[in-house]
Amino acid sequence: MIAVYPFTPHPAITKSIIEAADIPVFSGVGGGLTQGTRANYMSLFAEAQGSIGVVLMGQLQLVLSKKFVKLLISLLLVR
Repeated sequence: MIAVYPFTPHPAITKSIIEAADIPVFSGVGGGLTQGTRANYMSLFAEAQGSIGVVLMGQLQLVLSKKFVKLLISLLLVR
């Protein structure tokens, strides 16, 4: 499922789409105005809510903190 909307991603929107969809969902998590820490956390929220993947716009420059990288690794190891 692809949902396109012209405003900043929010966990409530992602959750609503995932709950309403009867097919796998890729969630948009930022890249335009939404960058950095917010995009990182939106990715975590999307994964926790059941999204099978995330989509970022091409111009996003992520700066991952050591704490965030450790969190991602721990999430990947749990699966």
